[in-house]
Amino acid sequence: GLPVIILTGHGSVPQAFQMSREGVWDFLAKPCDPERLSAMLEAATASRPAATAAGVAPATGPARVLLVDDEPELLEGLQRVLARRELVVSRAGSGEEALASLEQEDVDVVVLDLKMPGMSGLDTLREIRRRFPDRVVVVLTGHLSDPEALRCRELGAAEVLAKPPDVPALA
Repeated sequence: GLPVIILTGHGSVPQAFQMSREGVWDFLAKPCDPERLSAMLEAATASRPAATAAGVAPATGPARVLLVDDEPELLEGLQRVLARRELVVSRAGSGEEALASLEQEDVDVVVLDLKMPGMSGLDTLREIRRRFPDRVVVVLTGHLSDPEALRCRELGAAEVLAKPPDVPALA
């Protein structure tokens, strides 16, 4: 029931139709128009069928994003830029702080740094999947080829992006 949007640089029309039959919310070829992606994210999070099935009211209004990173400057900059795109953005400086925030506030998407002191991004992702399975998680890393980055997809990350992130794509 979780809306899934596929972004690919190697897609084709037949693949898009196949993904549609398999339940994918929508499909965008890279490079994609950031405004179209933003509108698609809004529509997908507004539907929140997984939340409705779990007994939680569907999201209304702008998407709610939790940024998790141990670099305060990155958090501040991303929060400012994403808020300009009319997203509701909160932030956490560690995995532990992120989990505490998720207990207190409902968010649609968690943007999670992979390499953090204390609780790693990988451990945080595992715990989010266990405790908050309907949350979409996007992982940020400085090393896309890192085996941990590859493992994130297996653990349910919706996307793994390089740092610094392409803000329109992230939005």
